[in-house]
Amino acid sequence: HIADIEALSRLVDCYQCYYGSNYRSASAILSFMHGNLQRRIATGTRCSIMKPIGLEDLAESVQAEYKSTRMAALTRSGPAAVAA
Repeated sequence: HIADIEALSRLVDCYQCYYGSNYRSASAILSFMHGNLQRRIATGTRCSIMKPIGLEDLAESVQAEYKSTRMAALTRSGPAAVAA
């Protein structure tokens, strides 16, 4: 169980996600996010994940990068791994 929690914590740190591991921190995170939402609604601004200028589809870019790093890792593992 502790290994699962540690793995989740590493993923959250790596991807810079909000993570409330207990009631107080979860409440603070939700209050902060709700405050941001209320300010955006009041000002009419919308903020989300922003893609770099010139990039048409963020998902395709992320997937392409993942596939290239995966292929590089498989290539280092040997020809049998690439065929699989």
